[in-house]
Amino acid sequence: MCDEEKTCKDFNIESCMNKEVYFCHPEDDIHQVEELMKIHKVHRIPVTDQNGALEGIISLADLAREAYKEKQEGEYELPELDLAEIIEQIDTP
Repeated sequence: MCDEEKTCKDFNIESCMNKEVYFCHPEDDIHQVEELMKIHKVHRIPVTDQNGALEGIISLADLAREAYKEKQEGEYELPELDLAEIIEQIDTP
C-alpha cells in the first residue's frame, strides 16, 4: 500500500496495481457485473471477448448512467437503491 510519506514519483505501476483481474464478456448479464463489483470491491471491470482480448471497461458510473437512462425510458431494471448498495459494499473495507 502507499505510504503517506512517499510521493507518487516514489511508486511504479506494478507496486500499486491489483494483480487479480476480474473480467466479464459483452453478453454477460448486468447483474453479474454488479455482483463482481460488490464481491471484489472494484469500481471497474474489463470487458473481454471469448479469446480474452480487451473490448472495453465497464465502470460503476456506466451502471449509474444505464440506470438513469432506463428510468427515463420507463424500463428501470437497476433501481437506485441497488446502485447505492453496490457503492456502499465496494467502498466498505
